[in-house]
Amino acid sequence: MHAEGADGVDEVGAGTAPGPAVPPDLLEALSSGIAELRARERGLLQAGLSFSVADARLPDLPLVWVSPAFTALTGYPVEEAVGQNCRFLRGGLLGPESTALGAAAVAGEATVQTLLNVRRDGTVFHNRVALSPVRDADGVLTHVVGVQTDVTDLVEAARDRDAAAAAEHEARLLAEGALARAEETRRHLDLLADTEARLSGHLDEETCRQRLAGLTVPALGDRVVVWTDEGRGRPPRVQVHPADDPAAAALAAAAAATSPAPPPAGAVVLGADARLLGAPHEPDLARLLDGLGLLAADGSDGRTAVVVALPGGGQVLDVAVVVREPGRVPLTADEVVLAAELGLRSGAALHAARVAGEQRTIAETLQRSLLPVLPAVPGVIAAARYRAAATGASVGGDFYELLDLTGGAVGVAVGDVAGHDVMAAAAMGHLRGLLRACAWEAWEDPPGTAGRVDAQGRPVERRRRTQSPGAVLHRVDQLVVGLRISTLATLAYARLEPDGAGGWSLHHAAAGHPPFVIRQPDGSAEVTAADEGLLLGVLPGERPTTRRAVAAGSTLVAFTDGLVERRGEHLDEGIERLRRLVETGPADVEGLADHLVALADGDDDAAVLVVHLDGTPTG
Repeated sequence: MHAEGADGVDEVGAGTAPGPAVPPDLLEALSSGIAELRARERGLLQAGLSFSVADARLPDLPLVWVSPAFTALTGYPVEEAVGQNCRFLRGGLLGPESTALGAAAVAGEATVQTLLNVRRDGTVFHNRVALSPVRDADGVLTHVVGVQTDVTDLVEAARDRDAAAAAEHEARLLAEGALARAEETRRHLDLLADTEARLSGHLDEETCRQRLAGLTVPALGDRVVVWTDEGRGRPPRVQVHPADDPAAAALAAAAAATSPAPPPAGAVVLGADARLLGAPHEPDLARLLDGLGLLAADGSDGRTAVVVALPGGGQVLDVAVVVREPGRVPLTADEVVLAAELGLRSGAALHAARVAGEQRTIAETLQRSLLPVLPAVPGVIAAARYRAAATGASVGGDFYELLDLTGGAVGVAVGDVAGHDVMAAAAMGHLRGLLRACAWEAWEDPPGTAGRVDAQGRPVERRRRTQSPGAVLHRVDQLVVGLRISTLATLAYARLEPDGAGGWSLHHAAAGHPPFVIRQPDGSAEVTAADEGLLLGVLPGERPTTRRAVAAGSTLVAFTDGLVERRGEHLDEGIERLRRLVETGPADVEGLADHLVALADGDDDAAVLVVHLDGTPTG
């Protein structure tokens, strides 16, 4: 695992032997990428994520690395946490959730559990732990990553609200003993339970508001209007339900010009019979709703409206107005209490969706910052696309690279780092930097010189520079293992060189990665033949390089397996499907890239790089 070095860059840390020194001949080539890698590393740590990594290959799954945010959350410094099983946070407090979490960690299963944990200073907190297993190429569990979130306020607030609501309803039932009251209470509790179920999970803000509207109409009223404060002096966002109401669009436009203040009591009832409910007089709210035609301020139209605050994250950005038409029984006191409780739960869900949306934006920004802007390379026209998996943080380890090399040569690479999270993206950043450096300068032993020693038994240095893809991947693999970059990845790298006769020579090597597809000038497409070999990070060794001639006017398509894989289907079937799509796809690279990325089914990250060899290369 890693510990932060003095200069802020993650380096090999406690629990591992120091890696071999980087050869001096590579230091200069790497120097240009180090600053960029440091900046990205700092960005990940500054994101404030509390997470830990346990080694599943060691007895009792000891922690081998924790983030600074973990120390801030638990109070345990790295030196006290590393080497222990994470159960030390339980402090003797056991429960079924702890047993389930431990069983899932041992079995290598993903799970989310909320536990009662104890900080170093003895304070107790509710810790929502999300476990994710990490497996090697053979499917063997190697590590378990845990992400910790302090949800004490949420748990205790929900418990207090539920306890208070249950106690109040039980007292009313005992006092009145009415079956009708019991039925109404059951209906209210069902609505609250339905609210929890429908507003939980990974939802965006718009979906939350739509579901909130669906929950309140017709259960509480006949129409609902939700105002959302957009901040920075911008007009509020307004949503009207039912959306198919002929007056909905006009009402939304009129409502956007104003916004009700959040009611201080959580919910305020206005309109007919409001005084019978003990509602305080709110003339400003009444005039606002009267002006929008939602109800008469004096209650003369028989409508009843309840104005509900939707608090979340210590602030109120959303306010809902639920209107009941005169043909129905006016809102009751219990329904006003229910509306306030519904507002609390809805506000919490909206806040969670808002935070998740911000995190998705950060993750997507991180992913785009790690993926390159394709350079203008003489002799080629290129386009690339990336699509994140439908699940996860919208960030992953797939990447592509186009390099303008010396002598008119062009480097084409595509790779896939295991994982769909920020850790995979960080590893991808490492791998891209190593590839770029090695593509410019790699070394190999000339035939017949490997292993030679002098009279004193010292190795004879007879290495020579090479730019063959096989040597480049071999050097990258050595650095991945030597620098203790704990990841598994596939990578394909090709070097296109002018052949002096108006065409190109394609030199190609792969590390566990699918082959390329080439579309000939006549429109026919074929799959390149190459030895895929082992993944990077498994066992460094020589990588063979294949060579073939490619005519000018051909198009090269490099891709990751997320573009072609399907559940229950052999990978070769997906590659053949891709070959046919390349053959029948648009002629221009942008259109072809869009055409091909649509093939991804969303279960995995997918990247595609399309390179058209336009005319005669310069050499």
